[in-house]
Amino acid sequence: MKRFNFRLQRVLDIRQKVRELYKLDLAKKASEYNLEIAKINKLKGEKKDAILEMKKTSSIEEKRLLDNYIRSNEEMQKYKMMDVKKKEKPFREALDKYLEKDREVKVLEKLRQRSVEEFRRASLKEDETVVDEIVSNSSSVKLRREVEQ
Repeated sequence: MKRFNFRLQRVLDIRQKVRELYKLDLAKKASEYNLEIAKINKLKGEKKDAILEMKKTSSIEEKRLLDNYIRSNEEMQKYKMMDVKKKEKPFREALDKYLEKDREVKVLEKLRQRSVEEFRRASLKEDETVVDEIVSNSSSVKLRREVEQ
């Protein structure tokens, strides 16, 4: 029986490796992006805590300090938001590149699957033909024996 051989296997292997490289790049960019988002969320949480603390305190000096802290926190959030926007573009580009490579690999994998199924059907048909030939040969041999007797 013949063994299945996918002609584009090397291409598929290379594209899978390239996809993995893009996946690693995407993971790196996503990590950087998520780190900036986490920093902003931390600042928002600190601002919220400062607002609650400001409501609890009665000291004017402490309220003034907390108010200054809240303003500086808001400024830091603005700067961090710019950092997020800087990190978002490379992240989106890496995501698009990865998705493109993933589609390419999936197309080849689907083509490979179809080729495997076609090979199996052809093998089954070939096996059926061999069996039919054996059966017809054995029946013709029986007929010859009967005629000879």
